[in-house]
Amino acid sequence: MLRFLAIRNLAVIERLQLEFEPGLNVLTGETGAGKSIVVGAVGLLVGGRASADLVRTGADGATVEGLFDEGGREVLLRREISAQGRSRAFIDGSLATSAAVREVSGALVDLHGQHEHQVLLDPASHLDLLDRFAGADGTRSQVATTFTDWERARVERARLAERQRETAAKADYLAFQLAEIEKVAPKPGEDEEVAATRQVLANADRLQRLCAEAYDALYDGDEAALRALGQVWRRVADLAAIDERFAPHLRARDAIKPQLEDLAHILRSYSAGIDAAPERLQEVEDRLAALERLKKKHGPSLADVLARAVELRRSLDEIAHGDEAAGGMDATLARARDAYCLAAGSL
Repeated sequence: MLRFLAIRNLAVIERLQLEFEPGLNVLTGETGAGKSIVVGAVGLLVGGRASADLVRTGADGATVEGLFDEGGREVLLRREISAQGRSRAFIDGSLATSAAVREVSGALVDLHGQHEHQVLLDPASHLDLLDRFAGADGTRSQVATTFTDWERARVERARLAERQRETAAKADYLAFQLAEIEKVAPKPGEDEEVAATRQVLANADRLQRLCAEAYDALYDGDEAALRALGQVWRRVADLAAIDERFAPHLRARDAIKPQLEDLAHILRSYSAGIDAAPERLQEVEDRLAALERLKKKHGPSLADVLARAVELRRSLDEIAHGDEAAGGMDATLARARDAYCLAAGSL
C-alpha cells in the first residue's frame, strides 16, 4: 500500500506531503482543487510519461516521492523532472530505468482512471486471475512445461528436416567427390613414395652406369679393390707373424671383407632391379599426377584428401540413415504433443 506521498513543484502544487492510513483513503474537492495532480504524481512514480509542462512555473524541476509497504518491506520510489523535460527515476535511492520502475511498481500500484493503466481491462491479466481463483497454478505450470517440451521438439524436427533438404540437394555432389577419391584410392604417404620412385626412374641410366662402374671397381675389374685387398691381407698376415702389433689389423679383415662383399651384392642387385622402360616411368608420372590433382582439389596434403574421404562417407551415411533419425524424432514429437494435450485438457 502507499503510505506516504511527497510532491514538490509539480503543476500548481508547490509542496505537498500526504500520509495514508490503512484501508480506504478518499481525497475530495471541487474541480481544480488538484486531485488529478495527486493521481498524476502517483502515475509518474510508476513510470508514467514526464514532460517539462509538468514543472511548476519558475521552478528548476519537480520531484515526486512515494513510500510503499510491500508485505512488510518498505519500497521508496522517486521521480525527478527538470525544467528542460529530462527525467530520472530512483528505487530505494538508486538510479533505475523506466522498465525497472514499471516492473517494481506493477505489484504496488493499480491506477484506475481515464487514460491510465487498468489491470482488469488488460486481457493479459485475465488468465492469471482465473487460474489463481481456480487453484490451478500447479496444472498451469505443467501445461507450460509440456508446451515448452513440445515446442522444443518441433523446432528440432524442423531443423532436421532443413538439414535433410540441404544434404539431399548436395548428395550427388558428395557422391561424385567420394567416387573421385576412391577411383584413385590413395594410400597414406603414397605421394612421397611415388615421387621418390620417379626420381629413380628419371635417372635410371645414370644410376645403372654408376652401379656398374662401382661394382667393377670393387669386385669384377682387373684392378678390383677386393682382389687388391687380398694381396694386402696376405702381406699383413706375414707382418703379424713377425710382429704382433699387426695382429689387430689382421683381425679387422673379418669385418671389412663381408661389408665390401655386401656392397658389391647391393650394387649388382640394385642395378638389376631398376625398370628403365619408358612405359614404367610414364605409369609413375601418371600416378603422381593423379595424386597431385586430388591434393589440389581436396588437400593441400594427401592426409587431408584421406580425411575428406572419411568426411564424405560420414555425410552420405547420415543422408542414407536420415529417415531413421526423422522417425525417432517424430515419435518424440508425438509424445511431447500428447503430454501437452493431456495437461492442457486437465487445465
